Amino acid sequence: MSHPAPQQSQTTGNEESQEPQTRTGTGMGMRLKVRSSTLSPQQIPALLSKLEALLPFSIPLLRRIQFHLHHPVSESARVFVAIADDDDDDDVERGEGLEEEGGSGFVDRWLLRAGGEEAADSQPWIAAHIDLANAGQCQVWMFASWEADGRYPFSSSSTVTDSSSASPSTNNSSSSPSTTTTSPSLILPVHQALMRQLFTYIHTSLIPALPTTPPASWLELKRTGKYLSVPYSRNKVLFGTISEKLWELFPIGARTRTDDGYWKYLFRVASPPAVSSTPTATATATVPSLSMSSSGLLPPQQSPPLIPSSSLPAGYTFGPMLPTHLQTVLDRTPIPRTLETLREYVSAGIFYRDDEFPIGWGFLGKDASLSSLHTEPEHRGKGLAVALAGELLRRQHVVSPAVAAAAEKEMEMETETNNTTVNTDIATTTITDHTGYTWAHADVSKANTASRRVMEKLGGVPMWMVMWTEVDVEKVVSGL
Repeated sequence: MSHPAPQQSQTTGNEESQEPQTRTGTGMGMRLKVRSSTLSPQQIPALLSKLEALLPFSIPLLRRIQFHLHHPVSESARVFVAIADDDDDDDVERGEGLEEEGGSGFVDRWLLRAGGEEAADSQPWIAAHIDLANAGQCQVWMFASWEADGRYPFSSSSTVTDSSSASPSTNNSSSSPSTTTTSPSLILPVHQALMRQLFTYIHTSLIPALPTTPPASWLELKRTGKYLSVPYSRNKVLFGTISEKLWELFPIGARTRTDDGYWKYLFRVASPPAVSSTPTATATATVPSLSMSSSGLLPPQQSPPLIPSSSLPAGYTFGPMLPTHLQTVLDRTPIPRTLETLREYVSAGIFYRDDEFPIGWGFLGKDASLSSLHTEPEHRGKGLAVALAGELLRRQHVVSPAVAAAAEKEMEMETETNNTTVNTDIATTTITDHTGYTWAHADVSKANTASRRVMEKLGGVPMWMVMWTEVDVEKVVSGL
């Protein structure tokens, strides 16, 4: 079902935070304001340019917005930004000569600046893709500029090689929220002010439009035993794949469900040939050298190798996942997804001989992350999972069902080598080319050693921890 495109740039109701914030830890003491706005379709390419300049740290939000541009979205979908305004004019402190304006004018000027123009700490900002339409499923992807600040390493970096880590803490009730936090020294008042602006926008501008009773999709998730916090409340919002550098900004007392035991695996994938631009093609940015570790970019020794090409053993072929196949996938997992959501994902199946049902499958989520990789037990040990994962990662630029369907049709015509190449005529999303490669990612439970081995056989490197957390936004804005 097609939905209207997102609304144009509009008043958020809280473009300028009037509460002064004293920035600490930067050698400056000044009054800070936070400017925020939702973006129009015309403004989004400029944000994508900033996000591309901060790859790979920004990859979940970048890919989610690219999906947004090439797929029908619900009326509630928004792309939101909040930026710290660090004007240190003395008149600002006295309240004299201050230009009062909405957030949109300030945001326009900020968007016009090149992605890497300002220093990492000069003007912190956050961006988010928000769609509250699917209660119980992932509703917010976000990125904060300081996630890419190399001066503050990820606290998990010293435990990357520990493959026997404890299992993730999966809490499905409000009685036992995760207590995992990041180092307090990383979080500055300006970071808290930016997050407060995001929470306030969701609470005041989006939540009032939601039903007070559970929608049919939420009831179906509950009926089928998916991960949910009960009872239903429209104030509960699920944030996905949140970097460990941001965990402390989600108050523990407001968390109603948390999964915090996942590694963010990064891969480098050979870039597809250049494609023709489209009206919604994303802007590309000049990406600094990988050797610039001081800027937060990965040093060469940490950069994953390009994923190897893989072929399937004799008798196995790739093929499309049909609706009946998708229903079986849903029935086998507690992850809160509906059939409608799964149909939106890019998918691939592995079929054995003439069987009509796949013996393996995998997906790319709305943020193009590798998801729900599975091989039936009797077919394991043949390298099928590695081949399937590699195939999906190479197809990450396929971000709409229409394009995916065309690619799947081509898969049916592949040769015995099973080395499928997506037709460049149907690849519609621009991908930043880092000297012949682009980034891909996956979120894998640190307790899932089998999946972690698959990721590492593909050249994936676990770089930081992420969590999914559902928070009661009303509790957050009311200060708990």
